[in-house]
Amino acid sequence: MKDFITPRRTANAILMLRAHAQYRSKSFLVVEGPTDRDIFDRLIDQNNCDIKVASGKDNVIMVLKELQKGKDRFEGVLGVIDTDFWMLNGTASPVDNLFLTDTHDLETMIISSPALEEVVRDYSPPDCVLSPEEMTAIIRGTLISIGKDIGYLRWLNDTESLGLRFEGLPITDFVEPMTQVIDIAGLTSATRVGGNGDSLEEAVIKHKFCELQEVAADPWQLCQGHDLMSLLEIFLPLIIEENCGDDTAAGPSGQFASAEISQSLLAAFGPGLFAETKLHASIQKWEEENHPYLVLSDGAPRSVLEIRI
Repeated sequence: MKDFITPRRTANAILMLRAHAQYRSKSFLVVEGPTDRDIFDRLIDQNNCDIKVASGKDNVIMVLKELQKGKDRFEGVLGVIDTDFWMLNGTASPVDNLFLTDTHDLETMIISSPALEEVVRDYSPPDCVLSPEEMTAIIRGTLISIGKDIGYLRWLNDTESLGLRFEGLPITDFVEPMTQVIDIAGLTSATRVGGNGDSLEEAVIKHKFCELQEVAADPWQLCQGHDLMSLLEIFLPLIIEENCGDDTAAGPSGQFASAEISQSLLAAFGPGLFAETKLHASIQKWEEENHPYLVLSDGAPRSVLEIRI
């Protein structure tokens, strides 16, 4: 179905909506996918802003370009995309009114925020020896330690266009929970199957991977959020049980479910925490420069970054 959602169709849909009275003063936020839409639904003022899903990063860019064509530039539209490896690669934004996540993607923004501590607090027993802050530091460190190796492999695939296939691959199948070690060789072999990377010698990929690992990279720009979310569902209960005793990571409902952890984390990231991000400050500045169009929730506090300036 998403194959039919072309940038031109999305741009035309926005143009047609603006023709209606109730959309004349509304802004339009263009995002990559349904998950992004669900997250931003809780962070914006829906009375003043309408979200459109473009189905992919490149499509968000193309929608903005379509709306900025010609002498009559369409006003009141902005896009938000995952940074991915743009920060590490020094990639410049190709279009106006395009904003990037603070970290690799929205999920890593949320995991790096105090939202993770809120979830850990909910899942930890009150009599645990470690505080939620201490537990969060251990969990976050574990995720980064494992996730960065996957990140280096993804980064290599991106910069060298190796054609490795990550989509649909269960990353956690290559992680040993007890030793907290990832089988990067096994993961590399699996990503070569069915992709363009199967024509490359594994030794060549390994050599390039080891070379790239020598490059110091911000782990929050390197790690992919989906990978960290999958790892979180494994290691949050294990680490809590290890430090607080068996069968203690049952969660607020009294029953543990791995998918519940991710849902709880996304729900914990509300307008207040979003207001502490660079992305929020950038959108706030956009609002000031694009009056009368609004995006952010009226109830959200002023950006912490803005207050410090």
